[in-house]
Amino acid sequence: MAKEENFQNLIENAPLGVYLLGRKRKFIYTNKKFSQIFGYSQNELLDKSLDFIVHPEERIKVKEFIQKCFEGRDKSIHYEFTGLKKDRTEIKIEAYNIRTGYEGKPVVEGILMDITPHKKLEEKAAHLHRVLKGIRKVNQLIAREKDKFKLLQGICNILIKIRPYKLIWIALIDEKNKQLVPVTQSGLKKDYLELLSPEDARRFIWPSSKAIKTGKPYIMENIPQESKFKPWRREAIKGEYLSSIAIPLVSEERVWGAINICSDRKEFFDEEEITFLREISSDVAHSLKLIELEEEKNKLQENISRSFNSMAQTIVKIFAERDPYTAKHLRRVAEFARLIAEEIGLNKNQIRGIWIGGILHDIGKIGIPEAILVKPGKLSPQEIALIKTHPEKGYNILIDMKFPWPVAQMALQHHERLDGTGYPKGIKGNDIILEAKILAVCDILEAMSSHRPYRPAKKQKETLAEIKQGRGVKYDSRVVDIAIKLIREGKIHLKED
Repeated sequence: MAKEENFQNLIENAPLGVYLLGRKRKFIYTNKKFSQIFGYSQNELLDKSLDFIVHPEERIKVKEFIQKCFEGRDKSIHYEFTGLKKDRTEIKIEAYNIRTGYEGKPVVEGILMDITPHKKLEEKAAHLHRVLKGIRKVNQLIAREKDKFKLLQGICNILIKIRPYKLIWIALIDEKNKQLVPVTQSGLKKDYLELLSPEDARRFIWPSSKAIKTGKPYIMENIPQESKFKPWRREAIKGEYLSSIAIPLVSEERVWGAINICSDRKEFFDEEEITFLREISSDVAHSLKLIELEEEKNKLQENISRSFNSMAQTIVKIFAERDPYTAKHLRRVAEFARLIAEEIGLNKNQIRGIWIGGILHDIGKIGIPEAILVKPGKLSPQEIALIKTHPEKGYNILIDMKFPWPVAQMALQHHERLDGTGYPKGIKGNDIILEAKILAVCDILEAMSSHRPYRPAKKQKETLAEIKQGRGVKYDSRVVDIAIKLIREGKIHLKED
């Protein structure tokens, strides 16, 4: 008898909810912990159906589990369900059931525990994982995408895939007209923003305007009931847009616009979600600033390039009046070098620089007497020595011009050779810059294949033989290979026009 009492006390005071269910799934017994979990007294639960504590959406599922246990199809059953406390608060329950007997009748004996705190931790961890994943994906896009509109569209697409959002759209401030203009969205049907009337568009962007004016996130908990959204209410109800948040895009006190997000849940935007979106909006605003700076830099470089291009063309014209052979040589070498640089994969700025370098590589010949440059006969050793001074003369002319490319070094090194047999310094290997290695091959190709006063043009076979023989010895192997490829493809024409 004492043992039975001890066992009864043990069950009654167990840290888990213990219960017995009869055939109609009614409680025959519940211990103190069971009653505490659901907020009832033990007497209130006696003879009540299990449905009394199960969320309506999960009653069928739980009923099937219990029925299997009663029928003996499963000796024991482990499952989770959403429970309802006396105050109708939802809690997460983990339950274990077995079929047993009580007073000669089959019953289901069960134990259960409230796992709500554990589930909340799981949900928080999952939320954090999604947040970090979203930030990583956005930052990866920011790192590689330099087009403003493609970047913003990409961010909308990423966020709507990784978060439970229904609609995302971004509006930027048009500085010229001082207006907020929607530029990209995900979630609406195609072209919806373009079809809005001016008045509807103003109402549509009103939350973003509000956020920009206050400098803080602006949240609407119930969009369909918002009076200012009347023209858009039908679309909101149809799209199940129940709440929204607008967050200004701010970087170093400059406001670029706002990002607006809608959810199909009321009161969706809690502190954690707002923190996540603020992080994203800050990254987006910073990236917009960097893109603008890059655009300004590119415009400046373009203006500088145009100025240098104009100067280079002027120099070619000067050469043309003095020495038409050199003028044509400069243009063709520059064009050959541009084609090879493109094939190598140099960037746009480097290609532009190598073209300028090609145009100016023989500028030092300005200091060589015209009579020597156009002399029809063989040059004397003294005349050859004088011509060989043109790389250094060119370098001295170009070094003070402050080019954004190594143009002076190109002029100085375009007659140097990998094996050190070139001039004027006899440098070799990696001491020669890539641009000069390219010009060296182009200079040989153009010079040998062109007519000169003192000799006729060489045949293409002879010209190619020269660079093939010098490949890897005098001339860079990659440059030679690309040059031969472009000649065979007809992109470099050795025969003069």
